[in-house]
Amino acid sequence: MKRALFLITCFILLFSCAEKNNKMDLIEAIKIKADKTTIAADGVDMVTLTAVAQNEADLTSRVTFTVNDKKLDGNTFKTDKPGTYKFAASLDNIESDEITVTATAKEATLVLTSDKGSVLAGNPKDWITFNVKDKNGQDITDNCDFFIDNERIVGNKFRAKNEGQYKAIAKRGDEFSNELTIQANKMQDIILQVDKVELFLDGKDKATFKVYNKDNEDLTTRAQIFINDKPIEGNVFVPTAVGLFRVTADFNGNKSNQVSITVKEPIKYNLVVKVSKERLVSDGVDVVSLRCINTLDEDRDLTKKVKFYLDGRELDKNYFNTTQNKQFKITAKLGEEVTKEEVMVTSQSEYVPTPRVYFELFTGTWCPYCPRLVIPVMDKLCDEPQVVASGVHGGRDKFATSEGQRLFNAYGLEGYPTIVVGRDKNNQAKNRSDIINRIPESTPIGMAVYTTITGSALDVDMTIKSTETLNDLKWVVIIVEDKLIADQANAVYPKYGNPIRDMEHRYVYRKTHSSSIWGEPISLTANEVMKKKFTVQLDSSWKAENCNLFIIITKASDNTVITAQKVEAGSASGY
Repeated sequence: MKRALFLITCFILLFSCAEKNNKMDLIEAIKIKADKTTIAADGVDMVTLTAVAQNEADLTSRVTFTVNDKKLDGNTFKTDKPGTYKFAASLDNIESDEITVTATAKEATLVLTSDKGSVLAGNPKDWITFNVKDKNGQDITDNCDFFIDNERIVGNKFRAKNEGQYKAIAKRGDEFSNELTIQANKMQDIILQVDKVELFLDGKDKATFKVYNKDNEDLTTRAQIFINDKPIEGNVFVPTAVGLFRVTADFNGNKSNQVSITVKEPIKYNLVVKVSKERLVSDGVDVVSLRCINTLDEDRDLTKKVKFYLDGRELDKNYFNTTQNKQFKITAKLGEEVTKEEVMVTSQSEYVPTPRVYFELFTGTWCPYCPRLVIPVMDKLCDEPQVVASGVHGGRDKFATSEGQRLFNAYGLEGYPTIVVGRDKNNQAKNRSDIINRIPESTPIGMAVYTTITGSALDVDMTIKSTETLNDLKWVVIIVEDKLIADQANAVYPKYGNPIRDMEHRYVYRKTHSSSIWGEPISLTANEVMKKKFTVQLDSSWKAENCNLFIIITKASDNTVITAQKVEAGSASGY
């Protein structure tokens, strides 16, 4: 009996102990711990993690640790990347709360600099150069390794293949530098444009710039404008001094073309109106064409800038015709400046055509002796109403033409410069007087010519009238381009330098209509009107507004000139 009671008591005690141990082994919660909350992001310093149950029983060896939701091998963690890291522990579907450990950047002991902050992607010549100094300011570039986006590069220079941002650091042993961000921009052609290249120092005159790429995308607001290598704010330049200013633009490291702007002292004005003639046939066809010059600014031509007035009425063109017999008063105005002297033109029913002289100056930009005739003769006479003058360039000259060479050969000329008057090889001029003395006293033939620019075409409406019956004639239509700019060799006028930079070349021979340098046959009957309408094609490289039409009437027997006419493209000229 006693033995039975003993066995029962032992069984009860064993059952009670087993139940107690099962309760002790039951995990209801996991708590994660770290030995530090901050580590250095140097790849050496580390944090050690532990995990315990709700009763502080150690679970470190049994749980799985994660860092930023990624499984961690073991219970230690180190990194070389600064940031915030979140850790957790889990076991049998029981997860702990998260704890946070901050990895702080190790203080850089080296100072990394570069010669620029951006490069052009894909440009084999655009390198960025790095330099390194230690904490004492000593240059240690040669003792350092350089890394771009954690990849080591050779040497201390870098060029980018692709657009984007690149991170650069330098290392020497365990020491490292600050991080630099390098921007690699798209390589593209940048075009700088300006609305005017000549300004006056009056506090008001200004130049406005525009910047485009080759796709005509407007980059102005994102580009940097430089004047004489110094950046300006915005895209407007108001000068504060006279002189020559060099202007460029930069867009993400892409350099534009250079534009030069000349700033001058304010101009003083004395406007003078020049008329093609003082008497006008009142047939509604004859024309008086108008010019305006400023005699206080080297007779600068202001025709396209001024407004002309006929008896106080504003003209919309620089010419007029009439069917009335009367006297007209002509004035001009530019801003607040007005002509001080009135010019009078009288219209009449009597037909009196204007005699004109035609000459060809054979010249070349390469010819050092050509300024001897270009400057005192061509430049001084070419705008005179009774002078029609063509500059025929030859030799190794970008303005030379095959037609010009044919004329040179046909006249049997031997050198440059040479002036041939009236297409008569035996009639050559040496100075202004030779030209003026060859203006005829009268002519039987008059030509009224109206022109209209339509795209690259010049539409011509011409009226020819003669006081005599004339047979065996030819008419030649010549296209010239005015105000062409090129350096001119010069051995004549030392004050202009050699070469004469950016010289303006007047009325440069371009071609004849229908390539007929000697013209087409024509006959005129006394007092009868001949009408001709035709279209002249202008080369796309020419400036239409600078083109002029010359028409000469010649003798068929020897091609010498009887009379000539000139008309600016888009304008008109009278008999």
